[in-house]
Amino acid sequence: CIALETFLSYPRYAAILKWATLSLFAYVAVVFAAQVPWSVALSSTVLPKMTWDADHAMALVAILGTTISPYLFFWQSGQEVEEMH
Repeated sequence: CIALETFLSYPRYAAILKWATLSLFAYVAVVFAAQVPWSVALSSTVLPKMTWDADHAMALVAILGTTISPYLFFWQSGQEVEEMH
């Protein structure tokens, strides 16, 4: 990817990226191909079933860590700007 960014012109690279975004439609295709039980999926979204073991605890820590870390960066930079004023 770095080589493409370096050696291609911007219009050519942008065209490649536009066509590459078509691969994102694979997510939509998977939903239809996987035959999702929608009642179970929607109810589990609202009321998830948690099992308190090491694997689920690690997943919860991972979700919270990836959510809180970017927020803290924005909070810190905002705080520094306020201190400058």
